[in-house]
Amino acid sequence: MRDHLKVLSLLLTVVVVMVTAREFDGKSSLSVPPGDCEVVAVSEGTPIGSEIYVFRLPSFVSNVTVVSPGEGALEDWGVRVDSDSGQVIAIGRLDREVRDWIQIDAFITDYSTVDAEPQSVSVCLNITDENDCAPEWTMQPYPYLAAVSPDAPPGTTVYQLTAHDADLHPNNVFSYYEFAGRSQYFQLDATNGTITTRGHPLVAGQEYDITVMAQDTAGNQSPRVTVSILAGRRPPQFYQEQYSVDVYENQPVGTIVLTVQAKSFADLPITYSFLSMGVADPAFSLNGSTGAMSVVRPLSYDTMPHTSYLNVLATEQGFDGMASIMQVSRLIVDFLDLLTSMK
Repeated sequence: MRDHLKVLSLLLTVVVVMVTAREFDGKSSLSVPPGDCEVVAVSEGTPIGSEIYVFRLPSFVSNVTVVSPGEGALEDWGVRVDSDSGQVIAIGRLDREVRDWIQIDAFITDYSTVDAEPQSVSVCLNITDENDCAPEWTMQPYPYLAAVSPDAPPGTTVYQLTAHDADLHPNNVFSYYEFAGRSQYFQLDATNGTITTRGHPLVAGQEYDITVMAQDTAGNQSPRVTVSILAGRRPPQFYQEQYSVDVYENQPVGTIVLTVQAKSFADLPITYSFLSMGVADPAFSLNGSTGAMSVVRPLSYDTMPHTSYLNVLATEQGFDGMASIMQVSRLIVDFLDLLTSMK
């Protein structure tokens, strides 16, 4: 077993604090505009300064008062309403991938008529798509590693590239390409991103690198990334290089604070355990099947060691199973010190 151990130096900081507030990103959009809302299609490529829409004013002494959203939010979305002219103007980039609908509710007041009641109006700007997004890689874990038998037959699947383009169809269609020429050992399917063997002999224990990119029909390119393929067995790879998590100081016993997971390149089941290489930390337990780390006794800055180190062992099940070790650093922060630092 010792010959198969590979130490991956990954840092996990467990900060014990008390958190009560939740944050919301405020992102929202309309999937279907209201029936009384005038729909106006606007391209996300509309130049800054362009007139998007004009509220119809009944006289020269009329104006528009925006009720919703607030002026600040509207300008953050790249739109401004001129209250005197009724013009809706693009003052920033309209990004459909961030917000595909903008509803403006307003009142139009005609001061040429005594005691005129304000007229309620709504316009819904439908931000339409342009081919402006590049494909983004979605593979995990990183770095991108693979393993294959040195005598694998032609057509053996080695790695699956995956990416996502946030544009709408057909603007989100893309292909995969090898960078700096074709590999003589591996073949990349440009349509589905599958990397397979060509059937040429591989040297056992040697790493083979393939640099790839994804490009859509408008020429938008993903970052270039490298897939490292080992001819032979590779130990499990943890899904994260570093873990950091905030934990409530009064977190109830049994609460899962994080989950550690690893990938088996041999497609074998993996079990997880604490590897005793010093003083054990009885504050947490580790589920052998899922890698979930749970609180097993109350956490206290005053009575527990402030910092301790745990080693998590990911072991493949089976006669030829391999294993990897991840070092975990556990830090407890005094809640009173945290409050002081936030002032």
